[in-house]
Amino acid sequence: MPRRIDQLRELKTEELTAQERELYEQIFRLRFQLVSGQQDPGLIAQIAANLLLLSFSRDHERDADAHSVIYLCPTEYRADGAADFFEYLIQGGGVRPPAFLSTHPDPGERVQNIRTLAQQMACTGTQIYEGRYAQLVAALP
Repeated sequence: MPRRIDQLRELKTEELTAQERELYEQIFRLRFQLVSGQQDPGLIAQIAANLLLLSFSRDHERDADAHSVIYLCPTEYRADGAADFFEYLIQGGGVRPPAFLSTHPDPGERVQNIRTLAQQMACTGTQIYEGRYAQLVAALP
C-alpha cells in the first residue's frame, strides 16, 4: 500500500488546482461559520490537510527549479535561465494568492533561489541560443 506522501507526489497539476479552489471555499465557509457562531470541527481538519498538500506541491516546484540549475550547470547553457521566465511573470503583475495558499512558490522566491544556486555552483554557461529558438518557432505549423 503506497504511503500518503507517495500519493501526494503523484498528483497532477489539475488536481492541485482543484485542491487550491477547494481550500479557498473551505476558508470562506470557516470565516462564515466564525461570524455566524456556527462551528464544524471537521472543516478545520480539512483545511489543515489541504494546506499540507499545497506545501508538498510548492516543494516539488522548488525541487524542479533546483534540478534545472543542476542539469544545466555543466553545459554551455545559462543554468539560471529559468529565472528570466519568473522575472517576466513578475513584470506582468496580476493578482497572486498568498504563498501559503498557492500550488507554486512565489515567482520572486524562485528567481532568488535559482540565481543563488547557480552562483553557489559557479555555473559559467552563457548561451541562450535565441536565433535557434526563433527558427524553431518559425518552423512550427
